[in-house]
Amino acid sequence: MASILVTMIMMIVITLIVLGFAQVTRQNQREALDDQLSTEAYYAAESGVNAAVKFLTTGNNSALDIDTVGQGQCQTFINNQPTDAVPGLGGGGVNVLNTTTNTQYTCLMVDTTPSSLKVSPLTQADATVLHLKSSSGNPFKTLQFQWNEETNSPFDTPGLNKCYSTGDTANLPAYGSWNCPFGLLRLDLVNASNGDVSNAAFDSNQYVSSFYMIPTYSNNSPSLTVNPPVQKVFVECALGGACTLTLNLPGNSAEYYARLSMVYQDASNLTITATDTTNNAVNFTGGQALIDSTGQAQDELRRVQVRIPLATADGTLPQYGLQTTDSICKQLADGPTINPTIDSCPLDP
Repeated sequence: MASILVTMIMMIVITLIVLGFAQVTRQNQREALDDQLSTEAYYAAESGVNAAVKFLTTGNNSALDIDTVGQGQCQTFINNQPTDAVPGLGGGGVNVLNTTTNTQYTCLMVDTTPSSLKVSPLTQADATVLHLKSSSGNPFKTLQFQWNEETNSPFDTPGLNKCYSTGDTANLPAYGSWNCPFGLLRLDLVNASNGDVSNAAFDSNQYVSSFYMIPTYSNNSPSLTVNPPVQKVFVECALGGACTLTLNLPGNSAEYYARLSMVYQDASNLTITATDTTNNAVNFTGGQALIDSTGQAQDELRRVQVRIPLATADGTLPQYGLQTTDSICKQLADGPTINPTIDSCPLDP
């Protein structure tokens, strides 16, 4: 009897050990499969984004008023035809990438008239140009700029938060002496009323305004009236939050270009919102498209959300880069003197 009991106990123990190893093996296999399917779902979501980008940047589709962001709109852009009032990719299984693993992008939402424009990150090394145009055609009344501190800022300690105060009239410090977690935002705002971004417009102070937005912890709610050409303004910032400034505009233009860059510190992100002369929130057109894509592989789902520029003039430029819609002429001279008759570029170089 003792031998039988010992044998039964050993068999039970061995069985439990085998079952345990089998469970661990199945769990590892499942985790490996989940990782593989998750990767496939991610790339399926990326495929949806690429399909939307191709659609928006081909022909005149970028100028269309597309808004399929909302409840019940997951497959509107996928299934609608390109000629529909709200155009789309045409359906017919264009979103199915692999029938064996059921890999597809199940939800693809596009908004070419978002209620805000975002840049993430906004750095010191480059300048970002954004096209600001009201989708309703009503002139802008206000523009609000909000930017966050740099992620993992070396100055993110209360004892080192030495930002400026509104009464400080001293010159800005050297780069190495800046101890504020927020950077200084530089904004060059160009009035593009009637699409006029010519050299003459740039030469006129009424078209171009430059702002140096200096972060402060003073207890105020900054609201600034545009007074070109150059203004320095102190902007209230919240520790662990964001700096916010509202620009009051003349109310005579529904279109601007904004050139944005950071000084001293990068910003993890920047958001622009606006109101028009009817006091309604503005939806921007021709600036950015918001694309929201969800990919699926069997029972795994991954979601990707991106913003892309729609205007060809938008995007990131070198800090001291030159961009123009006019011709650019370069004059080169060789020798100790310059021929005085070569003092201008021909009209048609």
